[in-house]
Amino acid sequence: MINNYVPSLDFAEVKIINLHLAEVIINKDVLFTEELVEAYHNYLNNNLEAPFSLIVNKVNNYFYNKKAEKIIGNINGVDKMAVVIYDRETETAQDKIKHPGIKIFKTRVEALQWLSPDPLKIYKEFYNYIDNRNSYTKEERKILKDYFKRELCF
Repeated sequence: MINNYVPSLDFAEVKIINLHLAEVIINKDVLFTEELVEAYHNYLNNNLEAPFSLIVNKVNNYFYNKKAEKIIGNINGVDKMAVVIYDRETETAQDKIKHPGIKIFKTRVEALQWLSPDPLKIYKEFYNYIDNRNSYTKEERKILKDYFKRELCF
């Protein structure tokens, strides 16, 4: 069942924006192993519909062992992946990426615009989704809609 705030992983927060888009924030100082990568991939595939896109929001520093580093980006069902990096490494990081479906950005808004050129469409999908959820009160729906509206800069 798709839910914008499904319980996240122990090592990451995953915000399901719509059926085909999620934002991932990995917790500080996490060391990715093959097991964590597998749990991460399974989580995304169980909560999104392929093809899907991701915003990997690098708010925190985290690490990979060698095997995990080789497989972390190989997620079945991913169409595009936007990685938001907030430091001087942004420009040099893009040079290292050889995959056309992965791009580095300095801001979350730029990443969203690349992944979905029509943010109004995303907002409308989210708005309709929230309206059809019985688990939210009217007040909670309003709070979620207002928050999402601010995040998309409307």
